[in-house]
Amino acid sequence: MKSLEALQEEALRELFAYIPVSESALSFMEGAAAASCVGHSLEVYFTLLTALPEETPAPVTHVYLPRQNATGTSCAVTLEGKLEGIEYARSEGLALCGWAHSHGTLTAFHSDVDDSNTLARTHDSALPLQVSASISLHCASGTWRYRRKLQDRRVFQYAYSIVLSLASEPHAEVWLRSEDRLLRFPAGLLIIPGGTPD
Repeated sequence: MKSLEALQEEALRELFAYIPVSESALSFMEGAAAASCVGHSLEVYFTLLTALPEETPAPVTHVYLPRQNATGTSCAVTLEGKLEGIEYARSEGLALCGWAHSHGTLTAFHSDVDDSNTLARTHDSALPLQVSASISLHCASGTWRYRRKLQDRRVFQYAYSIVLSLASEPHAEVWLRSEDRLLRFPAGLLIIPGGTPD
């Protein structure tokens, strides 16, 4: 029999098999990523925001392009860019649901930038992640003489990480944190209509 932890992980993988992204938000990111490669190849950082944080999984409805220092192999948001992004999200009533960056003409893959973004943003008190999923599992096991019931309800904070590339399909994954656990799952992109990226 599978452990409760294994069942939770299986349920979370199923729940976050796809990241819902509005068509206009993805189009905005792809356009900015392509523009950053005209005459050079720069990585670009995007802040992913949602107008619907109560949905699980929350759709990426808005994209914010902060001020940043970009090179061909890295992108770092400036302090001004971070503060402006926080103000924009608050003024529009949006919640942070993840981040994305481009790889220019390189293929899209999980890199150190994804790890550093995740660690920095999941511990950022200025604009914390504001989306979570509640998972409740009930498992029954035992013989005809003995049956026990386990119940566990946990709230997982989650974030999306998307890497865009002009040379390959996007790489997408979901990060989940619950208590001391930090999980990372590969995910697909589910394109949905609408959205108003800025």
